[in-house]
Amino acid sequence: MWAPCFVGRSAGKVVGVLCNAYGHHWDVEVLKAMTDDFFCAIMGVPNATGLWQIADMYNNGVLKIK
Repeated sequence: MWAPCFVGRSAGKVVGVLCNAYGHHWDVEVLKAMTDDFFCAIMGVPNATGLWQIADMYNNGVLKIK
């Protein structure tokens, strides 16, 4: 599903994908397909998504602080 969005991927131009490490989202077949399409899964720390949800911090950070 992501491949058409990233033209020019190759062994020298791998695309990193920031992912949560929730076990039910990932299996060997998914990771193999990502590797075959020149994507690299960058896993976060399990049970800590609240610490690194970049979009959430950007969009809702002010509301969370208040």
